[in-house]
Amino acid sequence: DPAQWLVDQPPGDLVYIAARDKGHPTAMIEPLPPVTWLGTDLLFLPPSGQTGLYLFPRSAPPPEAWRTWLEPGTLTGLPLAPDGRTAFEAFRIDGSSADLSTFVPAPAQNAYLTLVGANAPPIPSGETGALQLAWQVKSPPPYGDFTPLVQLEDALGTVLARVEPYMTLTNEWRTGETLIHRIELTVPPTTPPGDFALRVAWVGRASDHYEPYLAAGIWAEVGSLTVTRAALLPDPAALNTGAPLDVHVGGLRALGFDFADHTYRPGETLPLTLYWQADGEGQQAGSVTIALGDLVLRTWSPFDGYEWLAGEILAERLRFDLPRDLPAGTYPFTLNGLEIAQVRIEGIARVFDPPPMDTTVNLQFGDQLELIGYTIESLEDEYILTFNWRCTSIIVSELKFFIHLVDSSGIILEQIDNLPHNGSYPASLWAINEVVTEVHHMPRIADGVVLRVGVYNAQTLERLALHEDANVDFFEIRLD
Repeated sequence: DPAQWLVDQPPGDLVYIAARDKGHPTAMIEPLPPVTWLGTDLLFLPPSGQTGLYLFPRSAPPPEAWRTWLEPGTLTGLPLAPDGRTAFEAFRIDGSSADLSTFVPAPAQNAYLTLVGANAPPIPSGETGALQLAWQVKSPPPYGDFTPLVQLEDALGTVLARVEPYMTLTNEWRTGETLIHRIELTVPPTTPPGDFALRVAWVGRASDHYEPYLAAGIWAEVGSLTVTRAALLPDPAALNTGAPLDVHVGGLRALGFDFADHTYRPGETLPLTLYWQADGEGQQAGSVTIALGDLVLRTWSPFDGYEWLAGEILAERLRFDLPRDLPAGTYPFTLNGLEIAQVRIEGIARVFDPPPMDTTVNLQFGDQLELIGYTIESLEDEYILTFNWRCTSIIVSELKFFIHLVDSSGIILEQIDNLPHNGSYPASLWAINEVVTEVHHMPRIADGVVLRVGVYNAQTLERLALHEDANVDFFEIRLD
C-alpha cells in the first residue's frame, strides 16, 4: 500500500521506507524514486534545507521514541485497509526543523561521522532498555557495512555489555543527513547501581577496518548510562555467581567468584569478580583482604556506604596489578586467609645487556623507550630489521612499533605496525632498563628508499616524540 501510494506523489522529497527486511520486494517492483530503507532501529533526518517523506507499513511501525521528530509532519488522507484503519503511516519532515536538544553532546568524530550526542535513559540492573545515538554524516563511508560497536564499561574498563547492530547500505548515506540509531542494550543482573561509560568504535565489518576518530584512537566515550537498582530482586538460583564461596564479612556474604585465569606473568593484571549478598537490609561489609601468598594485593570494604536490600546480590569487579619483580612459582590466592585458588606465576627471561649490533643511536622516545641501535641485513628480496629497545620507565599503556618504507617523496610503499613480539610480550610487562630485541621482515621493492621507525600508543594512536626534537616522532634510516 505505501509503495503504490508513493507512485502518485509529486517528486522532490527524499524517500525513506521502513521495513523489517530492507529492500522489500513489494516496493522494489514499483517505479519509485531512490529509497532509503529504515529498518526498525535506524532513523534518518534529511539534510538541512531538504524534506524527507517517511512511510511506515503496519509491519514496521515507528518506535515511540521516534514520534517526537515524526508526528509534527503527520500526513492525513492516507488509503484505508480492509479493516477501516489507515493502511500505513506517513510523515513529511523538514531537515531544518528537527529538535535534537534531548541528546547530550560529546566530542567524537571520524572521517565520515560527527557525533551529535547520546540519549540514554536509565536502565534497571538485569533489564533491557533502549538508548539512542545521533550522528551527522560528513561524507558517505566507503563501506557498505559500516558498523558501530557499542560497549557499556565500568571504571576499570570491564565490558559489561556489547551491542553490534546489523548494518547495510551505509555507503549510500547522504552528506548532511543525521542518523538516529536506536540501540537495545541489556544490563547484566548483579550490576551495581551507578553511572557507566558508553564507548563506540566504528568498523567496516567485511574488511575489519576500524575507523579512527580524529582525536586519535578507535574508541570514543560518547556518553554515560545510569544503571538503577533492579525493580525486583532476581532469584539467586537463576544467577551465575561463579565458583561457590561461603564467606561472611560483616553483614555481607561472598557467594562466589569468577577467576579469569590461573597463570600469569609478572606485570600482568589479574581480574577477579566477587558476588556479594546482603544478609539483611542496610547491612555493611567488614574488611576484606586479598593476598597472593604473603603479598597483600588489596584491603578494602566492599560497596562501602551502599544501602543494601535484604537478599540483594551485586557483582564487584576487581583488578590487581602484579609486581614486575614477582618471583616465579605457585602461590595461594586468599580471601581473608581462605585459599580460593592457586595462581602460577611464570618466569620471564629478562635481558639487561644489549646484544651486538651494527649501528648504535641511543634515541629516546617519550620518557618510556630508548632505541639503543639496530642491524639491517639486506637480502635479494627483503630486509631483515633488528632493533634493540630499552625500557626507561614503567609502561602502562600498550605500545606499538611502526616501520614505514617511504620513497624520496615521502610516499609509504610498505609498512609494519606491530605490538612487541607480535603481541606475545607487551611493553606493559617490561622492567626498567630491560632490553628487548624486535626482528621485522620488510620486502625489498625499491632502491634509494628510507625507513621511518617510531612508537605509538595502541589505544590513542598518539606517537611518542623524539626527545632530541619534540616536533619529530620517527627516526629515519636511509637504505642503499
